[in-house]
Amino acid sequence: MKKPLLALENISVSVRNNKGEQALLRDISFAMQRGETLALVGESGSGKSLCAQSIMGLLPKPALSMSAGKILFDGERIDNNLSLLHSLRGKRIAMIFQEPITALNPVQTIGEQLAEVFQLHEPALEAASIYEQSLQLLQEVNVDKPEQRLNSFPHQLSGGQCQRIMIAMALAGKPDLLIADEPSTALDASTQHQLLTLLQNLQQQRQMAVLFITHDLALVKHWCQRVAVLQNGALCEIDTTETIFSSPQHPYTQSLVAALQATAYAETAITHKNILLEARNIRKAFTPPQALLARKKPAVTRHPFFYPRTGNTGASRTRLREKVHWGAPCWS
Repeated sequence: MKKPLLALENISVSVRNNKGEQALLRDISFAMQRGETLALVGESGSGKSLCAQSIMGLLPKPALSMSAGKILFDGERIDNNLSLLHSLRGKRIAMIFQEPITALNPVQTIGEQLAEVFQLHEPALEAASIYEQSLQLLQEVNVDKPEQRLNSFPHQLSGGQCQRIMIAMALAGKPDLLIADEPSTALDASTQHQLLTLLQNLQQQRQMAVLFITHDLALVKHWCQRVAVLQNGALCEIDTTETIFSSPQHPYTQSLVAALQATAYAETAITHKNILLEARNIRKAFTPPQALLARKKPAVTRHPFFYPRTGNTGASRTRLREKVHWGAPCWS
């Protein structure tokens, strides 16, 4: 049998509080091979992100700590070897965080943040080479206008663009293992599909192992090779994706699969209903600011609105909501 790229052996994570020590993860064990996609699923609070933080050595100590077990990467133990972990983290092991807008530095441009990754792991690289590789990464993750984006700040980009930037930063070190902690949770359906397709293509090109943390079983079913199910800090079941969805063994896994099937049935049963609210000919325009005394008081307008409203990231859904709830002014 091949030596696994990553192996967690009976790890436990505990929190220290006024009542003593309380276990948050208990005896978690699983392994991953090179090029494999393993989904880590479970409800909120089941311990999925704690597993990722344990692997990356990002547990908020001293409040949380590994109280038992060990973590091996490419045959070497990393949970008790801080210098080795520092050399691997961001290079051979990379992570995409759940909220890209909070993970990115708000006061640095995208180019500066990408350059920092290269300077940390390849200090001999010259500025011209860093620029070329940064540009190539943005093109690889399908960021539009990459030259312009290198000079942009995170707040100037949409959620989907920020997530692509995070993927680019994670790929900068050419990792063997990529940990994706619910990377598509805050994105609309079409952007979510684009990002997951992008990740799948990049994984195949680079032969990365991907630990995909999510609560969305529909994504897991179509994208992952194996599934590990967590509940209340314990590993309920781990098996191939086909087996998990066709014949789950643990009662909790059975309930998750049954809920997915019930949701799919409910979606097909939806019929057209009367529209409660409707929006037509909505327009929002912005003009450059003028001198305070010369500025005319804008007219407050209210617009018809329908709900629910969907659309891609950056499609002005929030602006429409503001018009209904707050009577936002329309600049013309």
